[in-house]
Amino acid sequence: MTSMFNLFGRSKPQSNLPAPTALQQQRHKQIETLKTFNQNVCELRRDVEYRVTCSINNVTISLNIQLPPEFPKDRPIVVVSPPLRHPWVNEQMVVTGCPGINSVSQP
Repeated sequence: MTSMFNLFGRSKPQSNLPAPTALQQQRHKQIETLKTFNQNVCELRRDVEYRVTCSINNVTISLNIQLPPEFPKDRPIVVVSPPLRHPWVNEQMVVTGCPGINSVSQP
């Protein structure tokens, strides 16, 4: 006799998806850490693009974070908006001087 759980699909689902790679697991862990340590994380494109906002001196600053396909092996691209002056930010408003980002991968 078929149980009600099997009839309605409540049995253990079978997946044909391959197990995540070590890089994918590490990527997921980094994204979860970003969300844990920052209150205002907005996921723009899952696993690819995020925005973190904060307020400094009554100005809302956005950090737009783009994760390359090989992240965390390759470092993320972080762009600041609106334009500001900071030793870690270049003329294109890309964060280039942050030791934590720069240590993600070494050229």
